[in-house]
Amino acid sequence: MFANKLDTDVRTSVVSFTIPIGGDDIHLGLVLSSLDFWNQLTLVMIMQAAIGSLIALFVQSFIIKKRDSLTSYLVGYGIVIPFAICLPFYLIEILEIKNTVLMATTGGAFALQALRCVAAMHGTTTPTAVEMNRFHYCIYFCSIVDLEYNKQGRFVYVRNRSQVAIEKLKTLAKSVVLLGSMYSILEPIGYKPFEEENLYYSTLHWKHVLNNFSLAYLWHLCLLSGSSAFGMILACVTGIKTKDMTNNPMFGSCSPSDFWGRRWNNVVHKVLKV
Repeated sequence: MFANKLDTDVRTSVVSFTIPIGGDDIHLGLVLSSLDFWNQLTLVMIMQAAIGSLIALFVQSFIIKKRDSLTSYLVGYGIVIPFAICLPFYLIEILEIKNTVLMATTGGAFALQALRCVAAMHGTTTPTAVEMNRFHYCIYFCSIVDLEYNKQGRFVYVRNRSQVAIEKLKTLAKSVVLLGSMYSILEPIGYKPFEEENLYYSTLHWKHVLNNFSLAYLWHLCLLSGSSAFGMILACVTGIKTKDMTNNPMFGSCSPSDFWGRRWNNVVHKVLKV
């Protein structure tokens, strides 16, 4: 399955065209998404869910049920957290994963699980109703998107799964198109739309700010694409209502606290509150 390392882009254009700009010809082309990439990403997510479910059951038995005891802290800090942090490095090496997105996905999910273990030890962020149900706790523990809860601390379920799937699919399609466009623009120029020669004395120079803005927007699209796909699958399979990982942080934020607290990577923001 991982024979294709996906570390170099060898795809060929299905449609190509040339645009004359300033006396130079700019050659552009449209390439299709790699089927091997999506197959490998699906396999990585299934593997994470399987391992994460086992970790969740272990955490529920030896940490949540023994919370505030010496055993819970020894198991959490001595076994679960080191295991969740170190495991991605071994998986990446054993499976010989070379693609940057697949490596980030592998490491990111287990990093979230390590933080959720901290929440389990200290009794924060997770509703009691979810902690006491094995199936629900496994879903919460393995999810890379934020889940919605009602006032009783139980999952909120969607009324129409097909409608939610269509909405998530629209968000996914839009973000994938924008993501592909941004990569096509930024990758050939080294992810720096503006030259920054002799500008190191000022991090507030408009060129430096715009270069960082473009990278932040690119990362936002990566998070939105991944969370939309996962949220769509989770909502269709379980019916649980999910939230997007990002909420238009680059253009919808009205203050730094609004950006970091309610719009940018809400999953990490929530687990860091432990």
